[in-house]
Amino acid sequence: MSNGDARFLKDPLFFASSIFVKKPERVVALSFIMVLALLVYRLAEHLLRSQLAQTDETVPNQVNKPTKRPTMRWIFQCG
Repeated sequence: MSNGDARFLKDPLFFASSIFVKKPERVVALSFIMVLALLVYRLAEHLLRSQLAQTDETVPNQVNKPTKRPTMRWIFQCG
């Protein structure tokens, strides 16, 4: 993962600061779920980029230029 992959954790829309857990096992469970979500997110991004490379297609980026390496965040915002 690159340094920017977990950047969404600081996003105000994520509400990370509003999650309160008191028991250590719940902290572990929440951490596991977050890591699993990041893994799925990264896998989806990898599959999307692989498919774009195989078909030699592009999608428009934020400034409407074609890119073969979009982020899943951008794809979700477009949809």
